[in-house]
Amino acid sequence: MEVDFIPLSYEDFDFQGKNYIKIIGKTRDNKRICLIDSCDVFFWAILKDSVSEKKLKELHNKIEKIKVENESRVSKVIKTEIKDKNFLGNKVKAIKIFITNHKDADKFSEKIKEKEIKAIREIDLNYITRYILEKKLIPLTWHSIKGNVITNIDDFGGLIDSLDVDLVIKVDKISETKTQHNFIPKVLAIDIETKEFEIGKGEILMISLVSEGIKKVLTTKKIPNSPSFVEIYKDEEEMIESFIKHTKKISPDIITGYFSDGFDFPYLKARAEKNKIKLTLGLDNSVLKFSGGQNPRGKISGIVHVDLLKFISVAYSQYLQSETLSLGEVSKELLGDKKIDHEFKPTENMSNEDWKKFFEYNLQDSILTYNLFNKTWNDMAEFCRITQEPLFNVTRDGMSSQVDNYIIHNLEKYNEIIEEKPRHEEIGKRRLREKYEGAFVLQPIPKLYENIAMFDFTSYWPSIIATFNLSRSTYLGEKKPGKSDFLEVDIGNKKYYFSKNKGFFPEMLEEIIKKRKQYKEDYKKLQNNLVKARSNAFKLLANASYGYQGFFGARYYCPEASASATSISRDYIKKVINDSEKSGFKVIYSDSVDGKTKVIVKKNGIINEEFIESLFQKEDSKNLLGKEYDYKRDIEVLTLNKNGRSIFKPINYIMRHKCNKIMYRVHFTNNWYIDVTEDHSLIGYERIKNNKLKKLSDRLIEVKPTEIKKKLNSIVCLKTIPSEFLRSKDYPKEVYEFAGYFIGDGSFMRNKSHTKNNKDYYLRLSLGKDSSEVFDKLITPLIKNGFIKNYWWSKSREGDLVVNGLKLINIISKEFRSINGKKIIPDWLFHENERNIASFLRGLFSADGCVMVRNNAPVIKYTSIYEEYIDNVRKLLYKIGVSHSVFKENTINKYKGYSRGSYSKNIILKDRRQFIKKVGFLLERKNKLMNIKTNSSKTKNIKDFEFDLQSVKEIKLIDAPEYVYDLEVDETHCFFANYVLAHNTDSIALEMNKKSKTQALEFLGSINKKLPGIMELELEDFYKRGIWVTTRGGKIGAKKKYALINEKGKLKIRGFETVRRDWCNLARELQNKVLEKILNEGNEKSALVYTKEVINKIKDRKVNKGSIMIKTQLKKSLSDYKAVTPHVTIARKMLAKGMPVNAGMLVKYYIAESSDKKALTRDRAVFPDENKNYDIDYYLSKQILPAVENIFQVFGLDMSDIIKGTKQKTLF
Repeated sequence: MEVDFIPLSYEDFDFQGKNYIKIIGKTRDNKRICLIDSCDVFFWAILKDSVSEKKLKELHNKIEKIKVENESRVSKVIKTEIKDKNFLGNKVKAIKIFITNHKDADKFSEKIKEKEIKAIREIDLNYITRYILEKKLIPLTWHSIKGNVITNIDDFGGLIDSLDVDLVIKVDKISETKTQHNFIPKVLAIDIETKEFEIGKGEILMISLVSEGIKKVLTTKKIPNSPSFVEIYKDEEEMIESFIKHTKKISPDIITGYFSDGFDFPYLKARAEKNKIKLTLGLDNSVLKFSGGQNPRGKISGIVHVDLLKFISVAYSQYLQSETLSLGEVSKELLGDKKIDHEFKPTENMSNEDWKKFFEYNLQDSILTYNLFNKTWNDMAEFCRITQEPLFNVTRDGMSSQVDNYIIHNLEKYNEIIEEKPRHEEIGKRRLREKYEGAFVLQPIPKLYENIAMFDFTSYWPSIIATFNLSRSTYLGEKKPGKSDFLEVDIGNKKYYFSKNKGFFPEMLEEIIKKRKQYKEDYKKLQNNLVKARSNAFKLLANASYGYQGFFGARYYCPEASASATSISRDYIKKVINDSEKSGFKVIYSDSVDGKTKVIVKKNGIINEEFIESLFQKEDSKNLLGKEYDYKRDIEVLTLNKNGRSIFKPINYIMRHKCNKIMYRVHFTNNWYIDVTEDHSLIGYERIKNNKLKKLSDRLIEVKPTEIKKKLNSIVCLKTIPSEFLRSKDYPKEVYEFAGYFIGDGSFMRNKSHTKNNKDYYLRLSLGKDSSEVFDKLITPLIKNGFIKNYWWSKSREGDLVVNGLKLINIISKEFRSINGKKIIPDWLFHENERNIASFLRGLFSADGCVMVRNNAPVIKYTSIYEEYIDNVRKLLYKIGVSHSVFKENTINKYKGYSRGSYSKNIILKDRRQFIKKVGFLLERKNKLMNIKTNSSKTKNIKDFEFDLQSVKEIKLIDAPEYVYDLEVDETHCFFANYVLAHNTDSIALEMNKKSKTQALEFLGSINKKLPGIMELELEDFYKRGIWVTTRGGKIGAKKKYALINEKGKLKIRGFETVRRDWCNLARELQNKVLEKILNEGNEKSALVYTKEVINKIKDRKVNKGSIMIKTQLKKSLSDYKAVTPHVTIARKMLAKGMPVNAGMLVKYYIAESSDKKALTRDRAVFPDENKNYDIDYYLSKQILPAVENIFQVFGLDMSDIIKGTKQKTLF
């Protein structure tokens, strides 16, 4: 039989010990077909140079005899072949080892330990990727399939009997069809509404379904005259069963939701299990399955599940102007449609009309999701075709994975063996590598400019990689090669060398850039959406490829290539700027910021610590005149607000480029420092006697590295990482305490039988002289709770205790051990609640911590020789709000005269008060020492704030420049970097200076003629006006704030604060209107008149109450908030009224007057429906003034005086 077929869903399975794949897709006449196929399974053993033929034959024979035995199968080596291949661009001989089951590839590789083998590769490729590589059945691409129809239901173990498809074909031959017709899948969008936000806690109230010709809401709530689209069921069980039946009847190709991986499907699964229902949504009647740990992925057999939020956050967020990536805001921007306004109330307080509105709200969410899917479908499909990975993966992968996939599926023509993905230990090493930075600064003058040209370097960075052949396969090292055909790149403190023989990655990148350009031109002519999607896909790949090589999770990681690209760019950027000035243009704006550091970020509710450079990998990047910009809408960074609270604020964008400025290393201890440029500021705290300055903001001051010892000696450092939306494993506290103690003083015990079967049955703790106390407090409760079954004391080592009990051992061996058998602190622990983290630390500090008394004061210390433990314990301490410092011992560790060359590192706790309150020790002797009272008052003034102070030990000049980065952070303009508070700065444009457009384009052409290879500078747009504003309260230009208007009247606004969640619509609209009037009219007069009108309306109480409402997002669980802000106050009131409150929701309120003049702002926050007078002073000083003050400062106007009605001051 022969049929045209488009593959949608890929799923591997085993039959009789061998690998097979079933692919679900459609024919041209819309029949659903399942293909059954298989492919060769193999991996490569790369040989060292000069292996003799005799030895090669011995290896060949030895490898072919290897077997791997499992409970369900015995895997064998089918055959081996010796091939001439390339690996990282070098010619190698390699043995191609064919095996019966890909799942055993890792075990086979472990048995091949011969010294002639240099490396084993391609064991980490999943079977689906291997199949696509071998058989070329590319996702969402039409193919001609030849094969035999399977009719015997017993074939493949009865697999086809349960499949809901029209035909099952055993494949003989696959070929891509010459014509590719557009395919429109059948889509089902779903959304659920629940009583509770916590997964599975409360009942599902309703489920909406939207597909072609179908709009339904399933519910258990019966009301009179319910809408026609509502179907009512007697209980939740019947409703879920009906959902399953509807899904099977609709029979979609794709099921989509918005955050359906994180909420809808996990909730449905939990409630189905509660009701003892199997959520059998798969075409083979299988249940919904989850994988992925902290980032769950819900998979349905035969039907592709697409979580739109994940795809939009990767492929769209850098282009969106929406404040968040919520369904409502994204729909408003992409579709011009919005969610239905619905006030959530306790269900028992809802009227029939409320329920009708709720049904409509639920249905509208699915309608928006359905329409968003259709809007983004072409982009998803093109990404699948270009990266050649299935839709399920492509819609969830970050950009670094997309680049990896593109490389993997295009390596065949280079005869290359695929490099492996880095494992946990390798990623750890890469994170600790030296980083490279650089910079160039030009301060903008605050003013209104006329006739501006903005140049676009969107493909500038990837074009440098392609032009100069910078990649891992072309990197020759730091030593000058003996041959002449190489490129030398001086990055400041060292030189890197690269081959000029074209590498596969630069060649692929050049092809990507050319295709992007070709499809961009094609779209201009054809206006075809598929062509546009293809162009966008290549654009995203090109932009992501620059950061890819510096991303520690990349297969082809090469930080030397990344550093070299940045170094090469600096000279060309300077040349462009110099040539601009020589040609009569005036450079308005070009700048840089602080050095490379670790920052703490939050994405999709999950908090992680990242190097700034790695943030480029999750999203696309933008380049403007040599700077790579990554405009973010879904990532927040940890900062400090004006009230001294650690909070996460949105990153507007991330920028990086090179610098040749003087660099300083500011040392806080011998193991804790930050590198900064000469003019970069850190944030210090000025101690004031007699409380002369009451406001915290008056005490936080900016200091440059050379000013630190003169102005002050302490820098603001981190104390608290705020809580996130948590998913606790909810073990008893003694399990966490045991795990901590085990990491400190425990070990795995295996005899020969255990090792052979890869099983753990015993754990050992070294309790020493504390054995009795630890046993009573830790072991006894675990025995009572059934976690420990037996125990015995060691006869050879006093105080050593051995325990067994599979309940505990399974937790410790699976969660707290790496694949290499080493004890680890697992990543999930950082996302636990405070109580469980404190319990783990209590156990750990009881084992490896100590209390010393110095100068009659206790000093609490944790010691380890392992850098990873030190880093992870620091993060855990920050999660519970315990500040600390870290230092390294100066003497090498020795035992009985022998040394491995290690040094101990120590964490010293600064905030003993919080440690006593939250953690403490299991051991009373340590608790007694810890509680010695002292008279220290050093931190008295800051004890209630969420930061601490760290003195500066020394400041050193660094000879070599390194990468410099900038984060544009909403409102605060600072962020924690290497655990200290750093200020941030930032961008570029050219003033035409009476030059014509023709002259500007001629200048652009002359620049491009000088650029080598495929490097090219493009014109972004001509702007008739642009305004660069001042810093808040300052005379200098704010490097991050500007607004432009092009000749079509379209505004481009960057860095202004309208994205602040605590601004009302009135303030937002005023700021936009003022900018629009100034840019349209070329002066401030009309904007000033309009602003005065708004001020007078506020004073006369003539503004619409709806325009002063403030909407603030609840970023975490209400119980996790320590600072009581207005939106927290309102949320608590909502909870008291029985209204649903959950992390992620928007809280709406306004600030009212109070008879108590001393009342705090939070105490004046009231519900929207409360009939009170708004607070005039609050809205003038906290909303209107910050919205426009730095705009009018450009024209010498002081808005605070205008608001007060007093004389205006001239600033310039």
